[in-house]
Amino acid sequence: FRVAFRPLYDNAYFAQSLEIYVSPRSQRNFRLVADPALLAPPLCLRPALTGDTLPPGAEPFTPKLRVPTTRIDFPPSCVGDRAYQVVEMHNDADTPMRFQLERDDSGVFRAKPDGGLIMPHCFQLVAFAFRPAAAQRYERTLVCLMNGILAHSVRFSLVGAGSAPALMVEPAHVQIKPTCVGAVSTRIAELINASDVAIAFEIEVPETGSRVLSIEPRSGVMRGRERQ
Repeated sequence: FRVAFRPLYDNAYFAQSLEIYVSPRSQRNFRLVADPALLAPPLCLRPALTGDTLPPGAEPFTPKLRVPTTRIDFPPSCVGDRAYQVVEMHNDADTPMRFQLERDDSGVFRAKPDGGLIMPHCFQLVAFAFRPAAAQRYERTLVCLMNGILAHSVRFSLVGAGSAPALMVEPAHVQIKPTCVGAVSTRIAELINASDVAIAFEIEVPETGSRVLSIEPRSGVMRGRERQ
């Protein structure tokens, strides 16, 4: 497809996001699909478009960006799950500011929107997403370029850790002493969440031992590094 840029103002920045819906040619109309169960929803693509009408060789507007912090720490996340942090980007200048965030090639960190236009004395909310691919620590630096001026760029430091659920029992082997018929013996074992993420647990007792063995609690939720 072809996008036409027809600005109405000189010496200005422009930014817009498009929505493009793509469907297989064989499913461009629901009447072409014999079985409705085979009808797949269209894919949505959102390309970001930017442009300006500054004269060649003209000096861009001097940006004045204000952010609460440039270090973004994500809470521990399970491998494959997502965690989010939102940052307010304020334009304290008297002129519009165009920003463009660098993309993480690994796909672990993402920003949305990763580019756009902030009007004078306004702000833009940018959501940073963290999706770990392995149980390890991640740290990336993303450069935010404003008005195409590298000297006024801001470097965001993104830090997060991926974790895998891990539950331990102490002692690992629980032995109950011999007990008379009709009497009750108890032993206490401790559950330890060895990971940094919250986990939900449920203990199943085999049917053969359900009449003589009971466990409390049978289920629950444990926070990261919690002992219960």
